[in-house]
Amino acid sequence: GKLNYLRVIMPPGDWIFKMDPPINMGDKASYDNEIPERSPAWMTDEQAKVYMDFINYYIHQVNLIRYLLNEDYSVEYVDPTGKILVAKSNSGVAVVLEMATYQVVDEWHEFYEAFFDKGKIKLSLSAPLARQRAGEVEIYKNRGKNSIYEKPVIPQEWSMLEQARFFIDAVRNKKRSISPASDAVKDLQIVEDYVKKLF
Repeated sequence: GKLNYLRVIMPPGDWIFKMDPPINMGDKASYDNEIPERSPAWMTDEQAKVYMDFINYYIHQVNLIRYLLNEDYSVEYVDPTGKILVAKSNSGVAVVLEMATYQVVDEWHEFYEAFFDKGKIKLSLSAPLARQRAGEVEIYKNRGKNSIYEKPVIPQEWSMLEQARFFIDAVRNKKRSISPASDAVKDLQIVEDYVKKLF
């Protein structure tokens, strides 16, 4: 059936998954003399901080929502605490992004649930720096008396390494990106709209 609702949950957690901290021999970072990107001119300092924090924590979720919907969407509501964003796709699919609604320790919770007329798909992503640990997919199919759950076995690959390999392959072989720069512009517009609705 058609997609009715997309729910995304990502509270703060252990995104490095207990990885050893990088070794620093006192070298300056290569970007030390660069000027950081500025927030839009219309924002106050408080709004700019919220804007930059949102980009730092949730821009990947904003982008993946568009990819999963396979269409653009717009921000409809942001709760006064800034922890919940409600959106609607161009075709009318409801979307909720739950951010810091709770916190976890020693774990990473990042879930995407797509609800259809007669089924559901749940995608659970592993921590970004958890090597050799893929996410999980669970599919529920409502077939009346013969309803089933399926859980495909996914190769245990590191998502960050796969992303880097895909990028290099796309550049070398002039392949079209699944997330072009035009999507990044749309992502930043979602963040601006989030800030406008929050303030």
